[in-house]
Amino acid sequence: MAYGLMWVCFSIGLGFAIVGLWGWRQSSPRRLSRVVDGVVVVSEVVKECRESVGDDGAGSTWYAYVARVEYAWQDGDVTRRSEQIAFERTDPAFADPWQARAFLRRYPAGATVRVHVHPDDPSASVLEPGPTHPVRVCLWAAGVCGAAAAACAARAAFG
Repeated sequence: MAYGLMWVCFSIGLGFAIVGLWGWRQSSPRRLSRVVDGVVVVSEVVKECRESVGDDGAGSTWYAYVARVEYAWQDGDVTRRSEQIAFERTDPAFADPWQARAFLRRYPAGATVRVHVHPDDPSASVLEPGPTHPVRVCLWAAGVCGAAAAACAARAAFG
């Protein structure tokens, strides 16, 4: 029984590790080796109405406050624009407008920002390189599953 549980934990942990490491590699600052100066063109809070439908078919509506940042930079003689703040995230959404405004303090309109540009695809850029929260959660879950698999193996081996 313990060996079966060990393999289940190991398999789940391996899946989390693969997804986490892939995300880590995709968001690595080394992949975005070119850093250029850019300027924040738009920095605003946008109120969006969002809806969801539950399993019972009942719907609910709520508002999200989106921190929208648009920036521009020069790529030779071409001006490029983007809203991509970090990988897997364009516009962060918050439950309260004050949270969105607090986020936007890092990117006021007209401010100079460091833009991390992919060397092979100049249209791919971010302001915040590095792994995002979902990537870190996958790697954390892989560690928990690995510890559970080790505990199951120890229990099976030593009773």
